[in-house]
Amino acid sequence: MRFLCLPLLLAVSLWSAPAWSDGKADWKAAVKAYNDGDMPAALDLFSRAIDSGEFKSWRLARLYRSRGIVYGLSDYRKSAILDFSEAIRIRPDYAEAYGARCLEYFNDRRSDQALADCNESLRLVAEQADILSLRARIYEKKGLYDRAIADYESAIATDPKSWKSFLNYGNLHHRRGDKEKAKPLYKRAIDLAPEWAFEFNPMRSVFEEYGLM
Repeated sequence: MRFLCLPLLLAVSLWSAPAWSDGKADWKAAVKAYNDGDMPAALDLFSRAIDSGEFKSWRLARLYRSRGIVYGLSDYRKSAILDFSEAIRIRPDYAEAYGARCLEYFNDRRSDQALADCNESLRLVAEQADILSLRARIYEKKGLYDRAIADYESAIATDPKSWKSFLNYGNLHHRRGDKEKAKPLYKRAIDLAPEWAFEFNPMRSVFEEYGLM
C-alpha cells in the first residue's frame, strides 16, 4: 500500500551557491513539483540537478534518494532501487537510503534483501519508527510474529504519534483473528490521523467491522 511509503524529506539546505547555479534552481523546482503532485516534472528536474555536476558527496546522495522516492511513488520500482543503491554507493552510511530501498524491496516481495537493508538502516540510526514498523511487516511475512510484535512495540515507543505503526500493528492482530488486540490499535491510528481515516482510507470496511466508523 503506497500510503505507507516513507517520508520524502526533500528540504533543500541553505548552502551558499552562485546566482547562476542551475542545479540548485532545478533542485528547488523539483521539490515544488513534488509538493504539487507533478511527479513527471519532479523526475525531470531531479535528473537535471543530478546531471548538473554541481553536487558532490552528501548532497548528491540526497538527490539520488529523493529521485528514487519519486520513482517509487510513480511505480518505477527498478529505477527507484537503482537510485537508492547509487545514494548508498556515494554515502555508505546513509541510513535513510537503506530504509527507502528496504521499502522497495519489500514491495517487490524480496523479503531477504528488504530485511538486510532495514537491519543496516537501524544499525546506523537505531530510533526510526517507520523503519522499525517496516521491519515488523517483513518479520510478519516471514511468520516471525514475536519479532514483529517486538518491533511494533519499539516503533510505538520511539514515536507514539506514528499512526502508521499503530495501523500496521493492528493489521497484524486482525490477520491473526485477534480482534480484542486489533481494535484499540486501529482506534489509536484513527485518532492520530482522522483526515486519512475518514477521507482517504482504503480500509473503511475493516474499520466498520470493528464499529469504528
